Parts: sequence; C-alpha cells; structure tokens
Amino acid sequence: MAVHKSVSCGADLHFATDLSEAIISAGNAGYKFIAVDISHPRYRQELLDPNPKSKPTPFARSDLVLPSQDWSSLVVLKVSQWIDVDSPNETTRKMSEKVLERELCYAAHVGVPAIIINRERDPTASTWPDSLHNLPPSLHILPVDVPCVDSVADGMARHSKCPLRLPGLGRHRRQGGRAGGHGRADGGRGTLGMVEHLPEHLRHGQAPRGGSAAVGGPPERAAGAALAGGARALPAGAHLPLHDQQEGLPRAAQATPGGSSCVFLKLECQVLVEGSCHHEHMKLYYQYIDHLYNTQPPDDPLAEFAKGFEDHLQTPLQPLMDNLESVTYEVFEKDPVKYTEYQRAMYLALMDKGEVVGESTEITLMVVGAGRGPLVRAALSAAELAHQRVKVYAIEKNPNAVLTLLSQKEEVWQDRVTVVSCDMREFEAPEKADILVSELLGSFGDNELSPECLDGA
Repeated sequence: MAVHKSVSCGADLHFATDLSEAIISAGNAGYKFIAVDISHPRYRQELLDPNPKSKPTPFARSDLVLPSQDWSSLVVLKVSQWIDVDSPNETTRKMSEKVLERELCYAAHVGVPAIIINRERDPTASTWPDSLHNLPPSLHILPVDVPCVDSVADGMARHSKCPLRLPGLGRHRRQGGRAGGHGRADGGRGTLGMVEHLPEHLRHGQAPRGGSAAVGGPPERAAGAALAGGARALPAGAHLPLHDQQEGLPRAAQATPGGSSCVFLKLECQVLVEGSCHHEHMKLYYQYIDHLYNTQPPDDPLAEFAKGFEDHLQTPLQPLMDNLESVTYEVFEKDPVKYTEYQRAMYLALMDKGEVVGESTEITLMVVGAGRGPLVRAALSAAELAHQRVKVYAIEKNPNAVLTLLSQKEEVWQDRVTVVSCDMREFEAPEKADILVSELLGSFGDNELSPECLDGA
C-alpha cells in the first residue's frame, strides 16, 4: 500500500485578530502555515490622512505575539497590495517605497521564511528590483527571489520563483469575510522565497458558479514557462465552485497525467488556499488538494532520479581542490549506463590484452580517482567475464573515500585490489599499468575539466 504523503498547504487569511489562535485553527484543518498581511488595514488611511493630534500606533503586530520558532516556520507575510512603486504619482510612489522598505525590514526582523508580493500591475515594470536592492545591508538574510521577465512573441512573461494559480480556479477576488480555518502545524517548509502572482494573461477566467466548470488549464506554453522559472507555490482560490456539492477542479486541471496541476504537485510546490470560505469548513479544500497530491501517477525512473535537481545549474566540480562529499559520489553512481559502458570497455581491453599475454598472465589495471569504488567493481566484473587474471590498483586522494575503499577491500575484494591513498600525480607505482581507467573527465564533454590529472598519472 502506498505511503500517504502530506502536501504542504497554507491558508491565506484576509485578517487574523489573534495570530496564535489562527495558527492553531489552521493546523487543526491540516494546513502547514498561514499567510497574513504585514500592515494593519488602517495603516494606509493613517498615511493618507495623518492626524497630528492622534497618538502614533504600530503599523504591524508586535514580534512578541509568537515565539521565534513559529514566526520562522508557520507564518508567511504579505506585502500590502496597495503598494505601487511604479505609480506615476510621485507622492504615491515615494510613500509606496517607504512602506515597502518598512514592511520588508519588519519581515526580516521577525524571521519569516517567505514573503508574498501580489502585484496587480504591469508585470514588465522594473522598479521592484531597484527597491529591493536599496534595502539596508542588514537584510541580506531575507530570502528574496527577484522576478526575471522576458517578453516573447505572444506577450507571455516568464517569472522566476513565481507561484501559479491552480488552473481553472478563476481570477482571485479579494472578498470580505474570514478565510475559514486557521491553524498550527508541525512544519511548514520555508521554500517559498519571495513569491509573485503570474500576470493576468497566465490566469484563466472565472469558473462558472453552477455545474461543471468547463475551464481548462493554462496554455501549455505558459505552464512550461512557469515550470522553467522554478515555481514554488500554487495559490488556489477558496471561492472555487463545487461540483455536485463537493469540492473539485475541472478535470483538465486535476492531477491526471498531463493535467496542469499534476506537474506542479509533482515538483512538490506548496499550495496556498486564498479567498473567502464558501463551504462548511476550510479543511475541505485541504482534503481535496491532499487527495490530488496523493493520487498522482507514479514518476517514471528518469523523473524520480532527477527529483530535487529541477531548475538547477550544475556546479563544476574541482576534484583537485575539493574532496567530494558522499552524496556527490552517490549521485554519480546512480548513472547505470556509464558504468555498464565502462565495464564493457574494460572487458574488451582485457580480451585484447589477454590474447597477447595469455589468460594465466596477470594484467595490471589501475583505477585512478577510484572514489567509492564503482569502477573497481566494474573492473573485477569485467575480468571475471573475460576469464582473465588481474591486479587492480584503486588510487584515490580523498581520505574519506579511501575509508570506503579499504572497507570494501577487507569485506569483499580481499587481495585482488590494492588501495592507494595518494594523489595520482604523485603516486610512484611499483609497476607500470597495462590498463589505466578513470572517470575524472566527467560524465559528458569533459564537464569536470580534469585532463591535467590524467597527464600527471
């Protein structure tokens, strides 16, 4: 039976009088975190119409309303939606810049894992990055992912680290009322970074109020662009109409193979339920999203292998400078084709050499840069298939990997392998190698850039 996995789903609250109670209530409904506004609703009016006779009031909650652990794991803060740092009105623009900086400073102070900026304006405007870069140096710890917009022929925008609306839910409207259950959770991953809504043309129209919604998912190219940008969150409207009195999405948008929400859930995007609750309890939305998350078709082997590496550039390895970590070796060793081909090549080399020297003559084979021993194992298997006696040297400079090699020598290889803890360029071999084997050039196109190592060997 498949193990039930819990989806990371948050509740976007219009207003929460008691933040602690809101967290507890949301947690009881299954939500892992809540999203609330930074500033009090009255703050904008106080800025627009200041009263010099009134006492100054705090624009946001005190950081003492929650312990720091809850701030850092259970709360996402939302920048005020009225902020417009691109406004043609100078007064509005300057006030927006001031409030934006103040709210970001507050978010950094309380230590939340993420900030949401919901901007209903021209997505190609470029003032946001300038505002972020002008923040005080002390805010460098704030995880901010600035959007990267690139116009293409059809006017589509590509955003970096932007959340996506669950397709078919319709355009979100800020309605009054509560957002249903609010609550605490045991986790809540802080991987949202700074999230932004997609521009209007990437959202589909309002789903019909009655019957089955005939709204499909977003255009394939739009979904692909968002995936390429590294989506981290899926805002889903709580005002979603129910089908046959039950919560649900249009089938085209469900987590079916090829369904547009399926691909995002497979990437383990976090889901943010927003809008007014139109049903008995907010937990119904969580239960439905959790159902979609746990009824996805299984990944194919390639997708399973690549999980966690989506949208990541490869960091070039520097084996001369650094000793690789165990997890790096593990990733390399998950490439079965490479080691199968190495074994086949060694088998052919041993067959050719064996025809010259004979099966009874021991052939010296050196594996330089042996790592944790995959090539050593391949060499021994090749020798067994070729019915050829071999003497294998496993040469490795990483002392941590040498421990693994010595352990395998003691438990498996015995006297068939000699482990040498040394830089291959400094190794003074007691005999010359008949066959020299290495994977130091990398998996593809000399991507490890280490030919100088082999020159020394």
